[in-house]
Amino acid sequence: MASGSHIPARYADPQDGATDTDLYSAITDRVLDGQGYYSAVAAEQPLRGYPTQPVFTVREPTLTWLADAVGGDRGLRLVLGALTAVALALLAWQLVDLAPAMGSWLTAFGAAAFTSIAIWASGAELSHEVWAGLFLVMGVSMRRFGVIPWVLCVLFAALFRELAIAVLLLTCLESIVRGRWREVAWSVGALALFSMFYAWHAHEVNAIVAGSGTDSRGWFGWGGWPAVVDGIQFSSPLTLLPFAISAVVVPLALFGWLAQRSPTIDTAVIVLVVAIVLLGVVGRADNVYWGLMFSPLLLSGLGFVPTAVARFVRDLRSSALLRVGSV
Repeated sequence: MASGSHIPARYADPQDGATDTDLYSAITDRVLDGQGYYSAVAAEQPLRGYPTQPVFTVREPTLTWLADAVGGDRGLRLVLGALTAVALALLAWQLVDLAPAMGSWLTAFGAAAFTSIAIWASGAELSHEVWAGLFLVMGVSMRRFGVIPWVLCVLFAALFRELAIAVLLLTCLESIVRGRWREVAWSVGALALFSMFYAWHAHEVNAIVAGSGTDSRGWFGWGGWPAVVDGIQFSSPLTLLPFAISAVVVPLALFGWLAQRSPTIDTAVIVLVVAIVLLGVVGRADNVYWGLMFSPLLLSGLGFVPTAVARFVRDLRSSALLRVGSV
């Protein structure tokens, strides 16, 4: 977007025609040529009209470092493909317990797989949100093995996109409320590690800006539920369909998750609560791509809808019978 006349001059927006992918590709190319990550950021972001303050406007270096380690975009794409396959395999295994009926399993897994593969095919290897989202799917899928795989996966997600740290914070709060002190200890440890990493990242960003950077226009778009639907639609094959269809599909998928009961569901719900807050409260209209972190997991909830509806009807009948019996 170009800067509008109503936006103060100290605030920066990407130049017309510029995309985030172009920016991250240019930064990666500089690093592959031997330049340091933060000096590459200092050169490319202002050049392309991107803000450099506050620190959240500069992505963590994890994805660029990985690209450098595997030889650039092609190697990154191969690694992303492998990670997508692992995440989907783990989810397929987990869904056997959550959706034992074949039709439900196929719907749940098909929604997640179709969304993930569509994202991978679109050339999203330079999207930090895509990598974070895959780690969140892996974390939810491995919750059956205990708190350690879950916490580690969320930590990795946050190292690719700091927004995911909200999932770990909510996990820690839930564990405190339920008195699961071992889980609290692991969550606090992961939060401490991330805090040290991000403090170093903030120091490096502030060093390159040195008072001369441009500022972001701020956060808190307060888009509400329509912004949540918009984010999931933008980040999935639903983008090919009218918004009215997404407005039905997204709440149905969320209802499917919320109506289930298991430790895995608890972790999935934490992720989805964070998704709703980030997309519906924090993000601006141009932050719809944040939905890439959540769309595969959320849409897999479509497979749980028949069971959820049946349980809802059964509970409704039981409640009605209790009221009649008490008259």
